[in-house]
Amino acid sequence: MRLVPLIAVLSGCSGASTAQKPVVEPPVVPAETLWDRGTFITVDKAAILPDTEENFEIYRTGEGYKFVVKYKRPAPTGELSDGEVTLFTDAKLSPLQGNMISTIHMPGRDEITKSSIQREPDGRLTTQIVAADGKTETAASKQPNDWYIGGTITTFLVALCQADAGISAPVVYPDKATSLGPHKPLPIEGSDREVTSRILVYEQSRRQVIAACEAGKLAGEVARGTTIVRTGDLALARVLEQWYR
Repeated sequence: MRLVPLIAVLSGCSGASTAQKPVVEPPVVPAETLWDRGTFITVDKAAILPDTEENFEIYRTGEGYKFVVKYKRPAPTGELSDGEVTLFTDAKLSPLQGNMISTIHMPGRDEITKSSIQREPDGRLTTQIVAADGKTETAASKQPNDWYIGGTITTFLVALCQADAGISAPVVYPDKATSLGPHKPLPIEGSDREVTSRILVYEQSRRQVIAACEAGKLAGEVARGTTIVRTGDLALARVLEQWYR
C-alpha cells in the first residue's frame, strides 16, 4: 500500500474551492449621537430681548449625555458677556465632569472666568472657579447630588423633563433639598402639541423653577421672573407668561 501524505489529500479535495469568505467587519457604533439641539431666547411680553440667546447641542454617549452650550447675555453690570460650557453626565443627568469659560467684555479689556465640576469617587460633586483676577474658589457637596441646574444655563433643566414620576425630592448641587412636582398639561390654544409643565421648588428659599417639556425634551422655562423658550416658539412664551408670571 502506498501511503499518501494527509496534507496532499486535503489539498486535492479542496482544490476546487480555495477562496475564503470575506471577513465582515462589525458595524461602527458612534461614540456620540445627537439627541437634541436648538436655541433658547428670552421673551418679555412677546418682545425678544436683544443680545440674549443660548445655543445648545445634547448628545447621547456611552455613559449618558454630553452637553455643549454657547451663550451670550448682558452681565449684571450691563456689559455684554458670552461663554461656552461642556458637561458630561450619566444616564440620569447627574454630572460626571464639565468645564465652563465665561467672558465679560469690559471697556478696553475682557474678563475671563473659568470653572469646572467633577464627580468624586464617593459620589460628591466638587467645583472650582478661577476668577479673572486669578483668585480661586473651590466648593464641594457633602453628599452625592442628583443634578446641577441652579446656575444660568437653561439647557440643564432637561433633567426635569427626563426624570420619571418616582423622582420627587432630588438633591441639587450644592446639597439643596428640593421637591419636584408631576407633569401637568400645558395647553397651547389652537395646537395639538402635548406640552407639560413641571415645577421644582427649593425647600429652604421656596424659589421655583418651572420647566416646559415636550416629548421628553426641554421646550422652555420660567425662573427669576423671565420667560425662556426656543427660537420661534412665542406661542409657548405667551402661555408660560399667562400661567406663571
